[in-house]
Amino acid sequence: MKFEISKLIEKELKNYSKKDIKISDKRYTLHVVPELCDEDLNIFEGFLFVEADNKSEVSYLKTRYKPPVSGYASRIGIILYDGHLLLKDYRKNKHIIKTLKKINKTFLNKLKKALSEPSDENLSKLFDRSDVIEEFYILYKKAREYLLK
Repeated sequence: MKFEISKLIEKELKNYSKKDIKISDKRYTLHVVPELCDEDLNIFEGFLFVEADNKSEVSYLKTRYKPPVSGYASRIGIILYDGHLLLKDYRKNKHIIKTLKKINKTFLNKLKKALSEPSDENLSKLFDRSDVIEEFYILYKKAREYLLK
């Protein structure tokens, strides 16, 4: 599942220009999204895609990293690590963690749409928990049917 998600993300991100940025003495590639940029304010935001090797790197990117106010900055962090997918909106300081095995088609469609059409509406849908509520409702219906037998 990690390979499939990584492939999907890389496929969508290849449409954007790349800029190397330095975070905590480490180089990362920022995929600059024209829709999220404002040249008058000198803000060039984009997606930061990281396949992290250790938990300390994930912890830093999740809690301690604050993007710069101007210049090249990550708006959305997409971090794959240890069987999990972490999405972090650095502007709104919101994050969501998904277990790779439990990612469903609905969430993949939301992710793909947010990467291909990065409007504020599509980006906020990524952090919407309605797909989880839908999953619980399906589980509830199945459990109820099972108990009625």
